[in-house]
Amino acid sequence: MAELSITSLGKSFGDVRALDDVSIVAEEGKLLTLLGPSGCGKSTTLWSVAGLHTPDTGAISIGDRVVYDAASGTEVPPEERQCGVVFQSYAIWPHMSVADNVGYPLKLRKVAKQQRRERVEEVLALVELDDLGGRYPHELSGGQQQRVALARALAYQPRLLLLDEPFSNLDAKLRERARDWLRDLQQRVGITTVFVTHDQDEALSMSDRVVVMNAGRVAQIGTPEEVYRDPADGFVADFVGSINLVPGEIVGHDGADIDFVVDGTREAIRVRVDGDVRLGPGRLGIRPETISIVGDIDQPGTVRGTALERRFLGDHYRQTIGIGDARVAVQTHLASIPDHPVLRLPDICKVFPASEPTAESSTNPNSLETT
Repeated sequence: MAELSITSLGKSFGDVRALDDVSIVAEEGKLLTLLGPSGCGKSTTLWSVAGLHTPDTGAISIGDRVVYDAASGTEVPPEERQCGVVFQSYAIWPHMSVADNVGYPLKLRKVAKQQRRERVEEVLALVELDDLGGRYPHELSGGQQQRVALARALAYQPRLLLLDEPFSNLDAKLRERARDWLRDLQQRVGITTVFVTHDQDEALSMSDRVVVMNAGRVAQIGTPEEVYRDPADGFVADFVGSINLVPGEIVGHDGADIDFVVDGTREAIRVRVDGDVRLGPGRLGIRPETISIVGDIDQPGTVRGTALERRFLGDHYRQTIGIGDARVAVQTHLASIPDHPVLRLPDICKVFPASEPTAESSTNPNSLETT
């Protein structure tokens, strides 16, 4: 196990700035997720740690060893960085048995046959494939192939485990089971792990800490609860989970209480917000599950709207309510609501600048990344 430290990492591909002053620490024995849309720089960061990309600036340390430093010219070859890597495609060899695939990194390191056999058996048992060592990849399911790739990455006991979208080829149900299984394995082995994904459910359910990336920069670092409940900006709020970004204007404030007029309406709503407040245009950030449908318009933080659409999503309904020019999503167990329901907003809302980019507007179309 080892702590990973990334300092001021920069990387360009021609005119495209893939990484811009990226600094991240993955604590020893913890699982850190790099989360963001396609082109945000998360895979470039991971491949730089593995030694598969050479950054232009910055430094990378694994434990007490510097594996890359632009200032001093230090660049340790990938095979000497002690990183176990699992790629999106798994990259397991079709002509080799499961046992031979897993044992190949040990063979390259000239580990004796008996020791190699014992370690392969140990790792296959760890990933619950101990009875499949003689099979070939085409005889395995997608989930089993993923476990073979993971076993191979763990075979020579790396100090750092790097996972690049490892669940992307699995169906939805299998993905859910796989992430629970992988998280349990990571905690049992206790290996420092960096996990790349664009799937917010994976990031929130598996991680000790999440790094949200946008256009080559770090937008926010925090626990899953922190990035969901207290997003640093409109991009993070929009990308991590579902949120209503209601456009309007702050026309008055008294400490943390503001008077907010939704675009297309005249009446101000008094709500309490978390963060700095400035008069003028802004967007109110409200999670659908924090809005209640009530009967009394005279309660604080209430507003009347118009029912527009209802969707059944299994364990809840998503009601779409029109308020002025805004369409507000509300998560509720109510199958039927009035034509003009009264919404009660949460005790504390987030407010974001009107001009701040959202997740949809921040995707980098010029990026060379595919993930």
